[in-house]
Amino acid sequence: MNQFFLLSNLVFSQKPEKSDAIFVHAREGRESLDKAITLHKESYAPLIIINGLEIYKDYAGSAAWKKILKEEKVLDSAIFMIRPSTNTKLESEAVVKEAKKRRWSSLIIVAQPYHLLRAWLTIINQMRRQDYWFKVVCQFDEGFDWDKIVLGSQAEVELPRRQIIEEEEKRILRYQSSRETALPEEAVSYHKKFFS
Repeated sequence: MNQFFLLSNLVFSQKPEKSDAIFVHAREGRESLDKAITLHKESYAPLIIINGLEIYKDYAGSAAWKKILKEEKVLDSAIFMIRPSTNTKLESEAVVKEAKKRRWSSLIIVAQPYHLLRAWLTIINQMRRQDYWFKVVCQFDEGFDWDKIVLGSQAEVELPRRQIIEEEEKRILRYQSSRETALPEEAVSYHKKFFS
């Protein structure tokens, strides 16, 4: 079976659960931030974690996102910023470090559908590297516009979102070979441990 089909099914079939925090990857756009706000308001988690990075490529920056959160009546005490991180690996490293420090047992991550699998594999790999394991539940905005033109994963080229899937598949394979993301068997094992 194609690893991407199997792993994508594991990721996209997850339902929201009560968690310690919700992390929204930078560069994900307003849809993902709105999804995190909705989950927070539905009491799935008391904290929304954002990247402390200021304006970067197509990321509006932590100040802009914090302003939106406040406009949406998210309290200051419910907004948590990780250290500025310029890519998925560094974001995952920072989130796992904070989770370990605070002894979190669960986390919701919100990302665009084309990025969600790589984000999940990356955070699993960071848990392995930092030897701290917790449940990660993946979520995305269901009203996602696949035809919207956005910058690709490395902000190098503008494409309709549906065309970024192929780019993501190549990136995952490359990162698996350099051990920057979890391998398929590691992800399946992780899923069995936390979702069975």
